[in-house]
Amino acid sequence: MRRTNLTSLVFVLFVVLMIVVGFSRGWFTVTSSEDSAANEVHVNLTLDRGKFQKDAERAIEETRNRASHLSHSVKPGASSSNDPVHDRTAAMPPNNGPDHL
Repeated sequence: MRRTNLTSLVFVLFVVLMIVVGFSRGWFTVTSSEDSAANEVHVNLTLDRGKFQKDAERAIEETRNRASHLSHSVKPGASSSNDPVHDRTAAMPPNNGPDHL
């Protein structure tokens, strides 16, 4: 039961985050108009597909650029065993048998 509540909370937080980002990026706009003769208020939610698609394409391009930069920063054929920071076995003392302490 707790897992369901946590999943629901994460989903609601995700939706709220998308709404906040959408309004801040200009993807959504809300307009209203009042018809006093009919005693009505009309509220319209508009999604600007062009802005959304432009931001999505920009995010894809930025991701590609960063991935390309990261892949070029890795040296081809380099082994991590030559790197003492990544080779944790080099810093470990030899195992001479069971410890009796």
